[in-house]
Amino acid sequence: MSRRTTRTATGHPGTTAAIAVGGALGTLSRYGLTSVVRDGPGSFPWGTFFVNIAGCALIGVLMALLLEVWVAHRLWRPFLGIGFLGGFTTFSTYAVQTRGLLDAGHAATGLLYMFGTVAAALVAVWLGTHLTRAAVRAYPRRSRGDRARDSPPEEDAEDTAAADTTSGSSSQHTANQRGDAR
Repeated sequence: MSRRTTRTATGHPGTTAAIAVGGALGTLSRYGLTSVVRDGPGSFPWGTFFVNIAGCALIGVLMALLLEVWVAHRLWRPFLGIGFLGGFTTFSTYAVQTRGLLDAGHAATGLLYMFGTVAAALVAVWLGTHLTRAAVRAYPRRSRGDRARDSPPEEDAEDTAAADTTSGSSSQHTANQRGDAR
């Protein structure tokens, strides 16, 4: 006999809520943006193209920040990545619009949209990631890699973490304090 639980397949009920709220906000944002850009029959669907490319650039920025720079709460990635950007971008609309253009005899526009979206999306992810990394390199003290290099060896890390949380000082300041005490 199995017990019912409120846990989700992702491991925590808060994760599902974060994805749902992010998805709703992302979908509403996409609706708002595509309402501004109206597409005529047989024309290039600029609204969907723009949200998909912007979403791809933003996922590049987000992943670079979450995986390499920030020590973020565990729900930021599901909220922003899966939820908001998942709701903001739309592969299904892209596919339906491509099919509509091809079926209506606008083969050149349909093929340009089909291949142009994929190419622009890949470039947008690459640009978002690399421009974020370049910006982070301009401020090296804020990156995870630099914090790891500045931290003391593992045996002293626990002491340093406790000192940092209580005093709010930097690891360099804590290392200086430890050096004075020895």
